[in-house]
Amino acid sequence: MNKEEDVEKYEKEILKKVIEDKTKKKIEKINEEIKQCIKENDTKKIDKLNQKKEKIEQNYESEKLLFSDEDFEKNTFSNYEEIKPFSKHYECDNDLEKFIKERNIKIKEIYGEETEKIEDFYNFLKTQSHKLEFLYIYNPIWNILFSYQKECLDWLLFLYKNEEGGILADEMGLGKTLQILSFLSAMFQSKFIKNVLILSPATVMKHWVCEWKSIFPFERICIFHKSKSSSVEKLINSFKFFGGIGVVSYDGFKIYFKNLKKIKWDYTILDEGHKIKNMNSLIFKYVKEFECENKIMITGTPIQNNLGELWTLFDFIVPGKLGSYSSFMEEYEIPIKEGGYMNANQNQIQKAYKCSVILRNLIEPNILRRLKSKVAGQLPNKTDKVIFCSLTEEQIFFYKKCLDSDLVEGIFKGEINVLTGIDSLRKICNHLFLHTQNDKYLNPEYLVNFCGKMIILDNFLKKWKKEENKVLIFSQTIGMLNIIEKYLKYSNFNYLRMDGKTSISKRNENIEKFNNEKNIFVFLLTTRVGGLGLNLVGANRVIIYDPDWNPSTDNQAKERAYRYGQSQDVETYRLICANTIEEKVYQKQIFKNLLSKKILKNPNISKFFAKSNLIDIFTYEHNTTQIGKITSPENENVQESNFIDLHDYEFKNIIELTNEEKNIISNYKLKNILTDTEMIDFINLRERDIKED
Repeated sequence: MNKEEDVEKYEKEILKKVIEDKTKKKIEKINEEIKQCIKENDTKKIDKLNQKKEKIEQNYESEKLLFSDEDFEKNTFSNYEEIKPFSKHYECDNDLEKFIKERNIKIKEIYGEETEKIEDFYNFLKTQSHKLEFLYIYNPIWNILFSYQKECLDWLLFLYKNEEGGILADEMGLGKTLQILSFLSAMFQSKFIKNVLILSPATVMKHWVCEWKSIFPFERICIFHKSKSSSVEKLINSFKFFGGIGVVSYDGFKIYFKNLKKIKWDYTILDEGHKIKNMNSLIFKYVKEFECENKIMITGTPIQNNLGELWTLFDFIVPGKLGSYSSFMEEYEIPIKEGGYMNANQNQIQKAYKCSVILRNLIEPNILRRLKSKVAGQLPNKTDKVIFCSLTEEQIFFYKKCLDSDLVEGIFKGEINVLTGIDSLRKICNHLFLHTQNDKYLNPEYLVNFCGKMIILDNFLKKWKKEENKVLIFSQTIGMLNIIEKYLKYSNFNYLRMDGKTSISKRNENIEKFNNEKNIFVFLLTTRVGGLGLNLVGANRVIIYDPDWNPSTDNQAKERAYRYGQSQDVETYRLICANTIEEKVYQKQIFKNLLSKKILKNPNISKFFAKSNLIDIFTYEHNTTQIGKITSPENENVQESNFIDLHDYEFKNIIELTNEEKNIISNYKLKNILTDTEMIDFINLRERDIKED
């Protein structure tokens, strides 16, 4: 079946199977009970069972509407979470007595009667479960999984049998949490595990609770956090007797480390596992010392900056598999990196390719990565654009003044940290008011007109407001958020804000508000806080106001809107000041993304970039031919904006280019905004031009 063409039919069949299977199992169970009651001549119980059977059949008739032709569009995969076996709620099970009462109610709904022996209930569940080798997974869970998610369960079982750890590295939004919890439910149900510890960013601890309660509320899940219990140590100590899932933040893990070590954990799950990527960090030392039989890491970005980070992750999940750190650097990191530079010779390129293939084959059994483009035809379209903004006259003045300052001279002499200069230049790119705030700071006109990016942002928001879109705006710094927030207030745009100072409870409240309340137009977030596991499908437009050195940080942020549950096309725009430090940051991002793809997907990616140096970073050429002006996105006849325009860009050595490259340039001349892929080609051609000059 062509999944892309017949998505609705495919989803309809899944819904139908879930409902029919659930109903069939319940009726079969009641029929068996009725037979037994007939033998015992228990007429009262027979009447009750018949009433129960009639109610199930009535529910089935109403549930069939879910996959009827008339109503199916309202219940497509964009709302798939609604068909999970149990209703969602965010309350954890730190109160043991309350959990037992709630569990007994759930058991009675399914089993027909209360039982104090969970083993009896699990034995009953086997009759209503799919068998995966020696595991039983409850049918209502199995039936909501897509084929690629079921493949993940096979992979997790493979790791368990081979006593190895693994990295679930699916692209963001493919349901990594659901896949892990579905597997754990089968392991609990089949009585292979008792205690599981999940390390998670504080922002998504409640999300783990919510997901677990919605698929398998028969095992306890607790949050080890001071706000959830008066005595976390006491809760942890009591936890080992009853078992279940414990969720703790990375900071909490360090605080309660001694208490957590007292429990025999069957699984340790690291959500956003790239947090331990630094082998010299304290958190890495803690997790390395922590004893556990099975280790699983969840991250959509296993390679963020360099291959050394990949070694660190593997040293946790499968210690020793990639050898010592020094040997790994010598055999893989250095040759692969050198082969990717623009000035690499043929031997270096061939060696890099060979090392990439060997490394990919070595890590392949322990890392599972799927892309949305390959497995998720149900998601709407996503476009990712880069907008090159020109600096205003005021910004150009201060940018050049900074380049000519004692600060930059001190950097060249080695007397001042290079990051100090980079930070100063990036502030000028983002807004002059980050350096100084005078009376003009209070004037909304100056907030916009003093900054090239703000001019673009202003045009976009006015246009999107008319179209009734909802927008996420990400920035790296609190200072820039403050400026954008002031602009939003002056413009009378309804907005919410989330940064590192926002409490966990307030974050969850704001997420719910933004996703569900139509009047909230903008969600303003810091890139790192907003990029961790949040589901913001209420938005269909995303602005990355300033690029991060780490490409995965920006990628995670922009993927908050493009996840399961999204029903609209999503457009993402990165604002970058052309010919400045920001463009060089973006080039670094592309290189790091290429490095990641080389190992995880395609070892044979061509080289693009020369090694950068201080002179390259601390220069500015105001190339007016390269950065042109086109009509604003709001109205073709209104104010001009500064998108990248290649119409007048002259390649001095155009005679050196092939016909194919000339065609590429011609096509780019017809465009105003370039995608990541197009930018790679453009930068490649431009660097050749500069090099020859």
